[in-house]
Amino acid sequence: MLSYYNEIMPKSTNQTLDFLNALSKEILSDNVEKILLSIIKNYPKISQKELTEIFNVSSKTIQRINKKYGIKNKGSRKKPYWAIDDKDE
Repeated sequence: MLSYYNEIMPKSTNQTLDFLNALSKEILSDNVEKILLSIIKNYPKISQKELTEIFNVSSKTIQRINKKYGIKNKGSRKKPYWAIDDKDE
């Protein structure tokens, strides 16, 4: 199995670090989106600030994911909640 990774891994240290960084970002991005959707479905009253703290990402990242999946913040200013648009699921 190790020989397989040696074949696909870049040869230089900088290329290896760039490769691993890009790979980890892609994996984390997919997981963050799936976990975020699950959290919002189960806890629709969670705040955007709490989500940014859980995932250690910016509020802009949360907004981008919400837009991608049709998630909207509804309710009043004092009692907001998240709603997922059924058309995009």
